[in-house]
Amino acid sequence: YLGDKLGTEIDGRSQVVSTDVSDTIESILPNLLRIFTASDKVVKCEPVTAEDVPLSEQATSYLNHVFYKDNDGFQLLYNFFKDALIEKNGFLKVYWDESETVEFETYENLSKADKDALNDTKDEIEIVDEEEFEDETAKEQYEKLLEQYEQRGVDTSQIEKPNFSLYNCRIKRTKKHGKIKIESVPPEEFLIERNAKTIQDADFVAHKVLMSR
Repeated sequence: YLGDKLGTEIDGRSQVVSTDVSDTIESILPNLLRIFTASDKVVKCEPVTAEDVPLSEQATSYLNHVFYKDNDGFQLLYNFFKDALIEKNGFLKVYWDESETVEFETYENLSKADKDALNDTKDEIEIVDEEEFEDETAKEQYEKLLEQYEQRGVDTSQIEKPNFSLYNCRIKRTKKHGKIKIESVPPEEFLIERNAKTIQDADFVAHKVLMSR
């Protein structure tokens, strides 16, 4: 397919390598893709009874959204067919992917209520750095208000003193989410029992990936 030399070439003789394999695959590939992508529905759910029609239409729309939007459906089909044409086998792996994203956020001049509200989400919140200080402006306004009450003869001993604390904080927000993941499996990373005739009958099937530390 790549047109590489065989390594048995003799100096002074022809070293031309035919690219018939590559030319044939590249000419077949667009036709294969056209068959599967001519319609916007790569899969269609058939209703069993008349009552199943609305549900089957909804399931069809959802599955096609997952394939084409949540996953790059066109690229998956391209890789799938090209692997099959070159290596005689093409593989797609479908699984539920549970992953998490970590974001760091900085907030300034938060009240106690605002700081507590950060934890009222489904995300996991961890305070990395926090600084507490008093709101001098609000404290002065409160003291002036008390003076006005005292001048009017109001007993201020029963007035509850508010919290003047403000917070500057840096938080680590961890969002956990799951979705259906479809990815291409390179044929050289696919392992199967030597004597198996089908994937369903195999004693084991594996996806062997070289990972970084």
